[in-house]
Amino acid sequence: MTRILVVNTPGLANRGSEAVVRGAINCIRTSMPDSRITFLCHHFDADKDTFASIAAEDPMIRMIRHPWYRESGSRAVTAVHSGLRFIVSAVECATLRVATRLGLKSRNPFYDCDLVLDLNTDALNEYYHGAFAPVFVLANIALGILASKPLAVCAASIAPFEKRRSLNVLLRSTLNRAKLITVRDEFSLEHLKETGVTKPRVRLTADLSLLLSACSHQHATEIMIREGFDTHRDPLIGVAVAHQSLFSDPTRFLDLMAAASDSLAKEMNASLVFIPNSFSAGPYDEAATIQEILGRTTTKERIGRIRGEYSAAEMKGIISRCDLLVSAKFHPLLFAASMGIPSVGIVGYHKYKFHGVMGRMLGQEDYLVDIDDFADNELLQAALLTKVRLAWQNREAMRQDLAARVETARRMAYLNGELIKESLEGAQGRSPDC
Repeated sequence: MTRILVVNTPGLANRGSEAVVRGAINCIRTSMPDSRITFLCHHFDADKDTFASIAAEDPMIRMIRHPWYRESGSRAVTAVHSGLRFIVSAVECATLRVATRLGLKSRNPFYDCDLVLDLNTDALNEYYHGAFAPVFVLANIALGILASKPLAVCAASIAPFEKRRSLNVLLRSTLNRAKLITVRDEFSLEHLKETGVTKPRVRLTADLSLLLSACSHQHATEIMIREGFDTHRDPLIGVAVAHQSLFSDPTRFLDLMAAASDSLAKEMNASLVFIPNSFSAGPYDEAATIQEILGRTTTKERIGRIRGEYSAAEMKGIISRCDLLVSAKFHPLLFAASMGIPSVGIVGYHKYKFHGVMGRMLGQEDYLVDIDDFADNELLQAALLTKVRLAWQNREAMRQDLAARVETARRMAYLNGELIKESLEGAQGRSPDC
């Protein structure tokens, strides 16, 4: 039995992250059916119910509380508390090899694994949480290195640090100790070379969420009816938003989404449904952002929102009932693309993953709008509406083009599992059989 320890497990309140976790399980199961997969979770309390549903489907999946990160009342207390626990964990990991040789057992999660798998997806950049996210991710990876375990980074988007250049040194020294790095966009290949990460095997694969199946058509329809939307009314436009704090000018983003929604409702005689992708309370609560936008609209009779909390498969099912999607979030765009639904992406943060995956890999570059390319709000709104009209006009051609591209991308997503298996077999001194 192969024992895989997953570090940097993303929080499952974000349904894109849930899709990534389920996709990772899918591709690992395909390549290594008898593997036991353990997830280290720093969002343990928030995610335990979702993980329970995953474990109910697969008894070889387990979730354990993160060994050193403890979120406390303030950032300062969290940093001190977690920092001290990290030092203890680092010492434990550094002595695991000696303990193993002496026949001693350890409760340290890095002891009982054959491979450490990093599933951070896109924390190795400076777009989220400043320096905290990349340092946290690299610290978890470093524990695997200290424990002398083979390390694989899976389907990540990695961008250079331009404001905090010292982090490039930490990134380079840590990732050069990995056995394998797979990335989901071509930009990340370029960024790794620029940063000097040249020692591991590096391969282009695809985002793991592409392996998630939507809930049934009937179940998705039942959800829409329960939420008060007429699925027979044509057209129905889905709208997904990111929290306004991710944008350089939050008010501008809110005004853009409200004005564009009113214009689409009137011009296309359409109904609009705002679809949350993240259900976490606190500073990134998308429900609050949606409410802010709805409060600024004038065609309220045509615009509504999904109010219930649904799984990733159900969220993908909801998107499947839309005729077109306008999204400022990355994974809803992927959900739509994987089902051949025409979409327009609003790029206001982490441009590399939007342009690398949706643009280059899936051929949707003409349907992405970069907010920061427009200084004038009216020009920005006009550009967005032009893209939406183009997507609606070309929707049948887009479906056909996406069908072929998505099939190729899914095969590349499954490649993650094959490459992880090969890396593990190579580390164990055996020749890969696939």
